[in-house]
Amino acid sequence: PDKKFERLFRLDVLDPRFGIGSNGSRYLDPRAVDDARKDPELQRMLQKEWEQLQSDRQALRSEVIRSGEAKWPLPVNLDRLLWNAKAEFRIGQDSVSDLTPREIIVGVEDL
Repeated sequence: PDKKFERLFRLDVLDPRFGIGSNGSRYLDPRAVDDARKDPELQRMLQKEWEQLQSDRQALRSEVIRSGEAKWPLPVNLDRLLWNAKAEFRIGQDSVSDLTPREIIVGVEDL
């Protein structure tokens, strides 16, 4: 399970497959990938984000969802929320994002 979590959520800008999804399709603009590889501060930000994800995951497991259940009821239909966002912003399975990893990290931190 930890390897799967890492494969899904850890981003390494030095990985040759950075910006390419498991289906082989590009999800980041090639310029964003090149810029990310040249930005040591972004690499630190991504490492910090990875550590935060691990910490949040552990807190959820030990403090919130103690039963060990993989699914937990939420007060919102998350699948519908994601589907609506994808539809509104016309995001398809093979869409390439013009957002940079830095913009996403800063946006999440601002929430």
